[in-house]
Amino acid sequence: DEGTRERWDELSITLGWLERLADRGELPPEQLWHALGPLLVDCSGNSHRAEINVEKLWNPHIAPHGVRHGKMGIIELRSVRMPERPAMLAALAVLFRSIVARLVVSHYRSPLIDWHDELHDRFALPSALSRDLRIVLGDLDEHGLGVPALLRRELEVWRPPGITCRLGDATLTLRPALEFWPLVGDVASQERAGARIVDASTQRWELSLDGAGPDRIAVAGRWAHLRAVGDGVRAIGVRRRVYQPAPGLHPGMPAMDPLVIEWSWAGRAQRVELWAWRPSGGPYAGLPRDEAEALERRQERINITTTAGEVFATGHWTETRPFTIDLRASDGSRS
Repeated sequence: DEGTRERWDELSITLGWLERLADRGELPPEQLWHALGPLLVDCSGNSHRAEINVEKLWNPHIAPHGVRHGKMGIIELRSVRMPERPAMLAALAVLFRSIVARLVVSHYRSPLIDWHDELHDRFALPSALSRDLRIVLGDLDEHGLGVPALLRRELEVWRPPGITCRLGDATLTLRPALEFWPLVGDVASQERAGARIVDASTQRWELSLDGAGPDRIAVAGRWAHLRAVGDGVRAIGVRRRVYQPAPGLHPGMPAMDPLVIEWSWAGRAQRVELWAWRPSGGPYAGLPRDEAEALERRQERINITTTAGEVFATGHWTETRPFTIDLRASDGSRS
């Protein structure tokens, strides 16, 4: 998703060509690497940072000390978060192996889907990602390669549990969503560094309702309309700045803390304040001593107040992208 639009078009053509070669039995491993290597790269053309990395698939140019480290038949998946325990790692391994086996058993020849802006919009939401995972697991079941129930539960653990707010028969869930931090400065000049400079000052939350509940929620004093994600879930993503970075984008723009969310249902109203840091301000005395203290610090950043009555807001967030409200937009538009 860091590449240019043209690269996506070229990848679609390449995959079609490789399928035709494979059908004729004319696709040696080295040609597969030559075809995919230039396309699976980041925005600066670096294949080492690609989420699907084929450097060691069949690369004849990586041969230090006479050892063919490039011709190992290895594909690396580099966008996977470190698992918290061995069972989660086992679940991931089974999932990926099952997907590969399914593609061998029944070749997938449908065209690539161009998700375009949805990658950084709808697919940032945990509800949308969970639904997508269920579709994949269902497809594996249909092909006799389903993931066992015990390991499926481990896959669900990857989704954060979130904050649950209840009014009558309605339940509003707030979860941390994926956030995509933009690169800052001349990317090419940073290639020799161990890391690239990004603006990490933004944070995204998902607000979701499963079943009963209102169609709109007040965010920072303005109405936000929930959108259907699927399976009866309605959600919206809220993006905000949580500190002022240096270097970073939008110098001088203040942090937006706390994030205030208000909603009402069945004659009751709730106000939720989400703080990015300790509400009293200032630094902590040190790192948390244990998980219990870390949990206590996170909980003090959440304040929920329930009262009788309705919620009132001034104006609406206007739409530019369907599933994300960006509070940094000074005119209150969606982004």
